[in-house]
Amino acid sequence: MTIRKATAEDIPTLCSFRTQQLIDEGIPQSNSIKEELVRYFKEWLNTDLFVEYVKEENGKLIASGAVIFFPFPPTFTNPKGVRGYITNMYTDPLYRGQGIASEILKLLIEEAKSRGVSRLFLSASGYGRPVYEKQGFEPSGSWMELEI
Repeated sequence: MTIRKATAEDIPTLCSFRTQQLIDEGIPQSNSIKEELVRYFKEWLNTDLFVEYVKEENGKLIASGAVIFFPFPPTFTNPKGVRGYITNMYTDPLYRGQGIASEILKLLIEEAKSRGVSRLFLSASGYGRPVYEKQGFEPSGSWMELEI
């Protein structure tokens, strides 16, 4: 099994993983987002602001995870201002419980560190929470959302 950065050839599987991740999280599937996902990955895989790692076994992708880098105004606790958002963490159900998500998460954390990023955030599902907690992520009550 190998872990590598995702490429354009991986887009169909990345779209499938993202769709299944949302379904697994209990988000109602009200419409198709396939075209939007293809467009998103085509655009963002070619930027320095998005890094997605995939793990493959015998040429088949079995897991993925990404970090998106966002520029924020600098703060006293984050002088560079850049934050990383961990997303698209997904492991094929046949491979869960083997530490694969943790491997990918460690690479995403290292990617952020190598860029001088000192803040990472994410939205944890029930599946992912233990993986994130093992890496030191803590719940934060300061994240609020508005759907408009």
